[in-house]
Amino acid sequence: MSAMAAHSQTAGDATRKDGPYRYLVLPGNESALMREAMERRPWWRPAEEGGAWNFWWGGNGQKFEWASFGSGSNEPRMVNRIENHKEVCSKSGLAENLAILAQQPDAPAWIPETYVLSQGDPKGAAAFKRAYERHARAGTGTTWIVKPTSCNRGNGIEIFNAAAAVLAHVGSRRPGSRSIVQKYIDAPLLVGGRKFDLRAYVLVTPGREVFLHREAYVRTCATPYSLSDVSNKASHLTNDAVQKKTEEYGQHEDHCKLTLDELQAAVGAAADVHGAVRVQMVDCVSRLFGLVLPKLDPKRRAHSFELFGLDFMIDAHGGVTLIEVNTSPALFRQGRYLSDLLPRVVEEVAQRCVDAVVPPPRVGDAPKRLDGFERVTLAACTSLGPSSAAAAAAGAVAVEPSAARAGRVGAGAAASAAPKPARCAAGAAAPAAAKPARTAGGASVQKGPLPTGRAVVAAT
Repeated sequence: MSAMAAHSQTAGDATRKDGPYRYLVLPGNESALMREAMERRPWWRPAEEGGAWNFWWGGNGQKFEWASFGSGSNEPRMVNRIENHKEVCSKSGLAENLAILAQQPDAPAWIPETYVLSQGDPKGAAAFKRAYERHARAGTGTTWIVKPTSCNRGNGIEIFNAAAAVLAHVGSRRPGSRSIVQKYIDAPLLVGGRKFDLRAYVLVTPGREVFLHREAYVRTCATPYSLSDVSNKASHLTNDAVQKKTEEYGQHEDHCKLTLDELQAAVGAAADVHGAVRVQMVDCVSRLFGLVLPKLDPKRRAHSFELFGLDFMIDAHGGVTLIEVNTSPALFRQGRYLSDLLPRVVEEVAQRCVDAVVPPPRVGDAPKRLDGFERVTLAACTSLGPSSAAAAAAGAVAVEPSAARAGRVGAGAAASAAPKPARCAAGAAAPAAAKPARTAGGASVQKGPLPTGRAVVAAT
């Protein structure tokens, strides 16, 4: 019998001698959402100050002491954090894993062209400069975005349209620091002339299943998009921390947020939001977490789980690009839509992660079952060769553009690099002709050929 099954049996005993199970919900990031979810579970009670707990819920920046997790007790202990999650939610860790995916024979176009540059590294600077010049000659844009490896809320992000400016910025940082330099999406799909991105929720459960929520939401900029002034962050970064400082915040959309249906109505035929866009997002989750899941939770601790926020952009041709992966994604009830969506997201997290370990003593005690998360079948990833693995481990990586991305940017459409079936979210071959299909969780999507190609990991 598994540890989870054993705990599930004992959890159903309403005569538990130590009384109700205890939860500790730390303040911050609208933690009231999880507190409200736990209050709907009468077999749980808040932990006393400094007392023992069976479930810990914390936000970004709240450190969890893994050394004490699960020690000295036979009781189930759950935590909304997976050890070693930096593999996917730190900008440098994500870049290194994307570099591995970029080496796959059918590397997808949603991987952004990325260079991890260290301060005082002439080889890295030379590799980036060659890429800049290549794009300049091809007419595929000379704008690049530079991010620190660990900040959030748009802090430390700069945009440049000259190679010298990028390298000067990287060189001005403290010795030994690294910067993430990515090719900017010069021609994003716009809503009313303004930039936007998508925030999607991915849940990794205690049983290590991976789910993507069916509802993402759209974050818009309040001011018009323009490359003529890349220093105006309000027209380039959708982060609430940036947009709230503008006078135009909320004038176009409620709290600068849209539903996917509203986005589809706004962009029309320019993108198939519920079809091709969704397929590319599912493919991203399938491949990325298929690669990183074995690296997470190296000590295989029972009952840890995590909710991630994945940010995507759509370009003017309907192609999707993964921007970043966030731990403890924002859960603030801003506006009508998020006030409806986020309580459902958090309640379902409790159902799939907390109730799976400590189920209700009686069937009638359980809150109404939700089904917003769709299970994603994970794709297998071919391992790296020794030289490429060493380069990735050292952080000296360049995620260069795949043939798929080059075709999408250069020709204005997603292109296949080889005459073979594309890969679908579950790793199976998808038919070339687009037709309704079923994703892993049963949602109907319009599934056509995904962009394929090849990219390389290059030591810089």
